[in-house]
Amino acid sequence: MIRRFTPLALVAVLTAAALYVVWPSQPNDFLPSGVPWPSGNGLTIGSFERDTMRLGLDLQGGTRLLLRASPPEDFDGNIDDALEGTVRVLRKRVDATGVAEAEITKQGSDNISIQLPGLTPEQARDLLGRTALLRFCEPATDRISEVGACDPAGQWQQATGIVGGRELVLTGRFLKSNAFVSSDQLGNPAVGFEFQDEGPQLFEQLTTRLIGNQIAIFLDDELLSAPVVNSVIRDRGQITGLSFERARDLVIQLNSGALPLQLTVLQEQSVDATLGEDSVQRSVLAGEIGLLLVALFMILYYRLPGIMAAIALGIYAILTLAVFKLLPVTLTLAGIGAFVLSVGMAVDANILIFERMKEELRAGRSYAASLQSGFDRAWPSIRDSNITTLITCAILFVLGGGIEVPGLGTFDAPLVQGFAVTLAVGVLVSMFSALTVTRVMMRSIIGTRFAARTDWLVPDVAALHVPTEGIASDDATEGAGS
Repeated sequence: MIRRFTPLALVAVLTAAALYVVWPSQPNDFLPSGVPWPSGNGLTIGSFERDTMRLGLDLQGGTRLLLRASPPEDFDGNIDDALEGTVRVLRKRVDATGVAEAEITKQGSDNISIQLPGLTPEQARDLLGRTALLRFCEPATDRISEVGACDPAGQWQQATGIVGGRELVLTGRFLKSNAFVSSDQLGNPAVGFEFQDEGPQLFEQLTTRLIGNQIAIFLDDELLSAPVVNSVIRDRGQITGLSFERARDLVIQLNSGALPLQLTVLQEQSVDATLGEDSVQRSVLAGEIGLLLVALFMILYYRLPGIMAAIALGIYAILTLAVFKLLPVTLTLAGIGAFVLSVGMAVDANILIFERMKEELRAGRSYAASLQSGFDRAWPSIRDSNITTLITCAILFVLGGGIEVPGLGTFDAPLVQGFAVTLAVGVLVSMFSALTVTRVMMRSIIGTRFAARTDWLVPDVAALHVPTEGIASDDATEGAGS
């Protein structure tokens, strides 16, 4: 008996944990008023924090920037290719911060429009407005006019070295894309980096001639750090004196690469949510009504299995929202549509299983045998339908990421990517709820009087009688097998 109900207890614990994660901080906005609902606090484990759902620009607002891209003075290349490269670098920076559903599109020949949900204009400028060119500099000498100054005051000049008979400037282009947040000897945040190509030789020459002196590290025109060189360093280094947030942003910018073109902010504005708080609440209410109607249909048509399917559907909704919050997935109108679509797919799996069970019960088989056969016979159909849906999600995700299709051009639709991710998560969780949650609940009544009442299972086999000894025999077989 204990072993039979253990899976049911595990499902209950998992559901309670997921409900704790997704419980809103202001439940009265989404649940019936007049009830003293407790407030949710999200989930915090160390540095991992998930306080609220992440909403897209159409639901929570954000920042819209219009940037002008201009080539540097020494630029020698194709401006269109450089503009494409700039868009790719901006996309990498946005993705690395976890700000999903951002829209980055070209406007005209040299402008870039960017929409970032949930970011203030200051945060957006700091993240995207920098060229992110890391420069290593040394105290100014009489060669400053030749190699170039690093700061407006002229105290630092570009650090150079000789490799293969050529004089090269040491910049961030010699860094590997594996910078990381570390800590210095005192435990303060720092950024570790590693050189590649000619970088180790250049850095070795620089640190050799600067032992006992300072070396300056600039990001664009900002002095990040100016440590004293105590020994010769060849292939790796560390930038100290940063806050944790600044170190994290710097890692993102270094790993994404420097922008091929210089960006100037032409226009910035805060975008209000296009739906508004009232519309969001109405959308949630519509979703709740839809779930109740589907559950009502399942209960009326399938009776006891329908009740279990309705409970499993509620568990599915809670688990899916918990996954959305933990990943996190940015919810937009398209994402909400994908979630509702996956609800129907979860019900579809239960219907396939119950119809197979009805066929077995008509043939006079016991409840336990009908249950096992129903799941076994329905599984190929459920598997194939969900795999085809996941393949479609993968295609939408790839196309939405900016892939170039010969003859059709380049697609770049982040909202389509969000729809694909949301639908894929919903499909995977719906398979779990249909094949595991529903199955666990239905197996828990094996050997009870509920399993002997076929009129409680499906109405059109109500005249059949399932022998009690048959059920007991199946239950005993199950217990022996487990």
